Amino acid sequence: MSQMTLFAIGIVTYLVGSIPVAYLASRVQGRNVLDVGTGNPGAANTFRKIGRGTGVIVFLWDFGKAVIPMVLMQEASESSDIHVFFVGAAAMAGHCYPIFFRFRGGMGLATAFGIAVGLFPVLALIHGAAMLLILPKVRDVVITATIGYISFCAFGLWAYSDSWSLIILVCMLPVLAAVKNHFTTESIAPQEQ
Repeated sequence: MSQMTLFAIGIVTYLVGSIPVAYLASRVQGRNVLDVGTGNPGAANTFRKIGRGTGVIVFLWDFGKAVIPMVLMQEASESSDIHVFFVGAAAMAGHCYPIFFRFRGGMGLATAFGIAVGLFPVLALIHGAAMLLILPKVRDVVITATIGYISFCAFGLWAYSDSWSLIILVCMLPVLAAVKNHFTTESIAPQEQ
């Protein structure tokens, strides 16, 4: 695959990743996700403050905008793992810094999870399921995700030692997103009507 083709795919994926679905979904319901909770236009804040169903839809979009183009890249000929990672990272860049939304995006945890699933599906899905079990106990999405990614990195470096560089890249994504968002956290609480 030529560099120009890869760059073009990355631009398209970034633009798709920039679509502010959390904001649009909240506005359809007559509310604004930016004005509630953490003010973060992502799946977790939408789930807590706009509605569980809407939050699930936003999660699926944020997850899918990374994993779907990555799977398509894997099906393309001459696509290396680093090309696949690049496409997923472009989607996350769009999520965190959306051009359609003045570069004010979400934390990117669901999108980072999509990237992990795109590259290491078995390991990522096992950790995702474990995090769903832990979340009700911890009651904080960011802390739960941090536990999950630390565990993912540790097991990934052990189980996929031949792909350690990709594991490190995947694990750096949520760290960069957290720095960008100044480690914004909010405990899960009963929804405010």
